[in-house]
Amino acid sequence: MRLRIIRCTYSQMKPISRMSRKRVTNYIRTGFANKAMYDKYYMDLIVSYLQHWGSGTNADFIKLLSGLLPDVLDDKHKKSKIRTLLTAMHGNGVIERTTQNRRSGVWRLAEKEKR
Repeated sequence: MRLRIIRCTYSQMKPISRMSRKRVTNYIRTGFANKAMYDKYYMDLIVSYLQHWGSGTNADFIKLLSGLLPDVLDDKHKKSKIRTLLTAMHGNGVIERTTQNRRSGVWRLAEKEKR
């Protein structure tokens, strides 16, 4: 990965990747109080999607939530956020994988006995 320099003087040279990290860090600091509220909202959207369609892949959830996640996060961070949400929901017994294949990432709602 090549980094572009945006300042001319040597003392003020900052790679773009550092600037984007700053933006993400600032978003995490300022949005921490509302983070749980937004996570609950995103999880509810995933549950309603699964209730309507029966099952969904990681790509489906990326399409569903990528427009709703903050613009501060790039695509890599958005995918990571969605993966974290799915893992948390799986840990709480809300959703489960349809197969043991982790690469396919097909999810469905857990059976009511397991909840």
